[in-house]
Amino acid sequence: MLADLAADLETNVEQHRRVAGASNLVCEFRDHVLVAHLEGLLIQTKCLLDSLSQFYSLAFGRSIKTFSDKGDNLLMDLRNLGAKYVREAGEMTAIIRAAKTSWTDEAIEYRDELVHFGQLREFRCLYLPLTVATRYRPEDVRDSIMPNGRPTEAYFDSLLRHAHDFATAWLAIVFAQLRARHGPESDGRA
Repeated sequence: MLADLAADLETNVEQHRRVAGASNLVCEFRDHVLVAHLEGLLIQTKCLLDSLSQFYSLAFGRSIKTFSDKGDNLLMDLRNLGAKYVREAGEMTAIIRAAKTSWTDEAIEYRDELVHFGQLREFRCLYLPLTVATRYRPEDVRDSIMPNGRPTEAYFDSLLRHAHDFATAWLAIVFAQLRARHGPESDGRA
């Protein structure tokens, strides 16, 4: 791809140098597989949060169906859960608040932008900042980055780890409540 880029740039070197020298242009090497994985991860992460909200409703007899308003509706419902569930409401509130600051708000913003605009606009696959040069080396190509500038691979790893930890902590509370409501025989144990 770098050879093709060099061939294109060398067709009009002066124009390239004038434009590249006066702007912050990049040449992005679009990776459709990476984009599809990112889109799938963001959509599935929001689906996971919505499903965990429904588990909450099943366990506590509530009517929350989604992790709407970045979890704020769920937080409001937890405040109204009642004195019987003060401990559980406190634990679940802490889980959501910690997640909001570390990952859920950002993941939901990314997912919303993707759904509303058809792409994550500031996301970059492998890319090359253009200079007045017409030939580039492989080491000039930069890794894929998220809109906040974080490397995509690190974001994937972090999001998967955070989502797993969130679901594990959340479901521990939910299943404890279901066992308390329905007894141990409902989960197949004697």
